[in-house]
Amino acid sequence: MRITERAAKTGTLVLVVAGLGGAVLHGLPEPVDHAVRPTTTKDVAAWTMPLDGYVLASGPASYAENLVEQPCLRAAGIDDPPPWATIAGLRAEDATIETADRGNPAPSLAETRPLSADEAAARGYRGPSLAGANNEGFRQWGSSTERNAAFAALPAGTAERCIREARAALGTDVDGAEQAAAQVAQRLTYLAAVAARSDPAVVAAAAEWRSCLTDASVGPVSGGLPDDPSGLPTASMRAVDWVTDLDDEDVPRAEVRLAQQDVACQQSTGYRQALYDAEWRRLLRVTGSDAAVLAAGSRDQAAVDRRVEAAIRRLAPEAPTGVR
Repeated sequence: MRITERAAKTGTLVLVVAGLGGAVLHGLPEPVDHAVRPTTTKDVAAWTMPLDGYVLASGPASYAENLVEQPCLRAAGIDDPPPWATIAGLRAEDATIETADRGNPAPSLAETRPLSADEAAARGYRGPSLAGANNEGFRQWGSSTERNAAFAALPAGTAERCIREARAALGTDVDGAEQAAAQVAQRLTYLAAVAARSDPAVVAAAAEWRSCLTDASVGPVSGGLPDDPSGLPTASMRAVDWVTDLDDEDVPRAEVRLAQQDVACQQSTGYRQALYDAEWRRLLRVTGSDAAVLAAGSRDQAAVDRRVEAAIRRLAPEAPTGVR
């Protein structure tokens, strides 16, 4: 059976992460003594971080590769393009799948960014809508018996050549170096985000945030107010009514009010700025092993991301009626 590039890419990333374990000799910790030149400029509103430039959104990239390889496959006798999807839907799926809660040691960058005021107003604490990811359409496409039989009948190396040419055209990863660098960047960004919460300035600001939210009279919080914003939504809130997909039900107004006040208190108490500064500082130095992996990757994946999005806008089919 031919595995779609969208699915195969996820498997490849797991192998890359596993392979990084050999970078630390005999399990001994390495000194964090290699300076990093930031790939972005500081911007607390956008929550940019020093290693962001190494990361390419995997869902849109895989989809773009599937679209771009179609002329090559068509010439080989396979005319079965991938189904409709949207950039927003694929990015939302990345954020939903690539999480620490699911055991991913290098979760998506979206997981390390705090809730914004616009997000709070639009959906409370819920994740982005998966409308546009078209999971059912991709499941049927990737598991088609006829399609996979056609791939099995191709001359040896044909399918590999087509995807290789697509990746070369887009500038997406060819030899695994960019994927490895992206995984290191995401892992280090996540670890820095978690460690930053223990910074003395952040802890002090968290106490002010808690007082601010208590004084705001937004109503009782299921499970009690946590020590810092990372505890919202609480486990009780998630168990009762927190869902990932907005389209499943309307977001309760009480949840929206709490989320909006949460963000407002983060800003007014200086918590958001303190957390941002603490996380940024932690990402300015890395170990020698991580520095070597980053050096082998590309610092300008944002340019590749723009090409990926342009290809999707140009080549993706129209949305069929009733598909989400």
